[in-house]
Amino acid sequence: AIGPDDDDVMYGDVNGDEKINSEDALMVLQSVVGLTELDERAAKAANVNSDDKIDTQDALGILQFVVGIRTELPYKD
Repeated sequence: AIGPDDDDVMYGDVNGDEKINSEDALMVLQSVVGLTELDERAAKAANVNSDDKIDTQDALGILQFVVGIRTELPYKD
C-alpha cells in the first residue's frame, strides 16, 4: 500500500485500483460537492494540477489524461 507521504503515489488514481479512468474523476467531483471524503492518499492522487486543492480542475485533468489530451500527471499549467 502507498502511504500519504510516499512519492510513489499514482496521480489520477483516486480510488486506488491502479488504473486512471472516469471513476477517478467521478470521485473527485463527488468530493467537491461533499458526497464523499477523500483520505490522504486519495487526496494526494487527486491533486493532479499541483495547486494543493481538490476541485473540478483536477477532475478535468484526469479526464483529459484518460482521453489522451494530457500525457502525464501531475501537471502544471
